[in-house]
Amino acid sequence: MRDNSRDIFESDQAFIETMSAVMLFTGIFSLSFVLLCKGFGWGICDLKWVPLFGGFELGRADLLEINLPLALLILGIGFRLYTGFGWATCLILLSVLAGSFIAIAWKLIGSWDEYTQKVLAHEILPQDYPLLESIVVNIVFAIVCLLGVIYLLLPAVRNIYWGKPQNPVQD
Repeated sequence: MRDNSRDIFESDQAFIETMSAVMLFTGIFSLSFVLLCKGFGWGICDLKWVPLFGGFELGRADLLEINLPLALLILGIGFRLYTGFGWATCLILLSVLAGSFIAIAWKLIGSWDEYTQKVLAHEILPQDYPLLESIVVNIVFAIVCLLGVIYLLLPAVRNIYWGKPQNPVQD
């Protein structure tokens, strides 16, 4: 007998639905965690899970902690909207995120000389400023966002969002 479970790579729509659910779950979980941390001031909230800025103050961390989960929520909802609006929302948001991650990585690469001078002068500790890890994380996130943009531009995927609506009931 054949198993009735679907493989997420069986069709583009199954892949989109699965990725949408993952984004929604991750966005809801991380946003509620961040909001609970802001409300109760838990100590675990001070840990840096993903080193985006390499320990440097390139932007307001509290805004980033809220904006990235919101972006995941918007992407999760946008992927489920099988209309041109959902497609355009996801495409624009992924492009903006990719550009932001590239800009952060570029800024961190530009501060590499300053970083090495401060480490050699023992002004900062390398473990407090994970510059190389931050550059890699930002580049990986930018690549993932760019792959999402490329995926959305594929003709089969575009047809899901811009094609004629499927009517399962035919008279």
